[in-house]
Amino acid sequence: MKTLSSSYRPQWLTLVFTIMLGFLLLTKPIHSQAQPIVGFADLHSHLMAEHTFGGSWYWGTVEGSIDWALRRCDGNPAQSHGAIANLPGIAEFIATDTGIHLGKRRGYDRRKCKKVFGITIPGTCPRPHFEHWPRHDGLAHQQMWHGHLRQAFDGGMKVMVVSLAESNFLCRNTPSSKRLYNCDEMASVHRQIDKLNQFVANHSSWVGIARSPAEARSLASQNKLALVVAVEVSNLIPSGSITTQLDQLYNKGVRSVQLVHHHNNRFSGAAPIPKLVQTVNLVEVVKGEMSPINDVSCGNDCDGDTHLNSQGLTGDGSLLVNAMIDRGMLVDVAHVSRLSLTQIHSILAQNSNYPMFYSHAHLFNSIDGSKDQRNEKHIKPSEISLINATGGMVGLRTGLEATTTHNANIGNYCDGSIRSFAQSLMAGVDQGLSLGFGADLNGFITQMKPRCYPDNDPATQDVQRKGLAHVGLLPQLMQDLENIGVPQQYIDHLDGSAERFVTMWERAESIAASN
Repeated sequence: MKTLSSSYRPQWLTLVFTIMLGFLLLTKPIHSQAQPIVGFADLHSHLMAEHTFGGSWYWGTVEGSIDWALRRCDGNPAQSHGAIANLPGIAEFIATDTGIHLGKRRGYDRRKCKKVFGITIPGTCPRPHFEHWPRHDGLAHQQMWHGHLRQAFDGGMKVMVVSLAESNFLCRNTPSSKRLYNCDEMASVHRQIDKLNQFVANHSSWVGIARSPAEARSLASQNKLALVVAVEVSNLIPSGSITTQLDQLYNKGVRSVQLVHHHNNRFSGAAPIPKLVQTVNLVEVVKGEMSPINDVSCGNDCDGDTHLNSQGLTGDGSLLVNAMIDRGMLVDVAHVSRLSLTQIHSILAQNSNYPMFYSHAHLFNSIDGSKDQRNEKHIKPSEISLINATGGMVGLRTGLEATTTHNANIGNYCDGSIRSFAQSLMAGVDQGLSLGFGADLNGFITQMKPRCYPDNDPATQDVQRKGLAHVGLLPQLMQDLENIGVPQQYIDHLDGSAERFVTMWERAESIAASN
């Protein structure tokens, strides 16, 4: 029997050691020697939303002084802002502020006192009270003013994934006379990148764009908020070279991409959202305008469980996922069909369990199906296992949905409030998920509502009285979880989400470098 020579044995052992070390690096989290980032992450919000939907949808701005940026809304009687005001009745069906809203959003009142013969009429002088705006149920009013963003940062938010979204459908249904931009989705993405760069330049003392996990850590060490740029559109790279256009996005700072948004596209099937489909149906009936949002196999029967979109990942979708892996970008599976999600997981698993990122979602079993309609975008237990297997992460939605009771020690009443979110948070953590916020502010969703009486009396925080009305209230939301008795380990879990996000990103980069 031959044996290895003494001169060859050390080389052989070195080779084995190197292979084993490489395997460990690819399957375990990468722990940086840098100081851990202390604070939470919002993994999905829309900082540049005022430049979407033709640029006329939102009332209010990110930039500017508070008296201008959050000035009193006129109630949209003459289509003063987009908000589908050219679809009477339909706009009012969508939300309380997307058509003509008689309950005006009274922000900073810039009107002058009324006088008669030079004498001020009592009670007519304006005042900045902000009782009705920003508010949790607004879909067409600014929730990301820079002063509120700074409030969130000062309160512990260290990372925010800035989603650059667009909807050709929503843009086309705003008054054309009010639009500042065309409705091309990819053009909007590039425009929003430019606007975001301007914003960062204006606020460079406390905010920066992270193009790598190392840059995110560097920004944190400088006491700055790290912004990570992401893309969320339906008509993603609709034609032409995928890799060339992906490189264009990458070179402009994009580090995360969703394959799909509201409808099936070149890359993937989309998860149908019932309320959106209902809205599209109304538009089709009233205007005769067709939309690909309805082009899913399950049609009106989509239930997120047994009646699903049959469209999965396409050949171009596989190419895109692999191209993102090669570049160390985060593969965001939000809005993909269930079939696509499992197919994407197969690709990730074949690439050393590359992390699966789900930027904003609810948990299927946490949604109370007797009160809110479950859908294909809600994560099922089998999908939680896939996410956990890759060391991935989920942004937990902060919306109005009612939830089932996971921990009976925390009263689960006042559906859609902090108490509903708490049940989802505890359920997710107990199933092994790595969670951050997936707030989706300025994202066309109704946010967490205020606490219910007498639970909010006296309300000591704005978030108790107003709900999640704007980004600046995320730190108060963290505090209110403690106020209602949520065990500390769940709050600590959220407060460690910025570090876990950056660690996940580091691992993605490490796998890309080894490919």
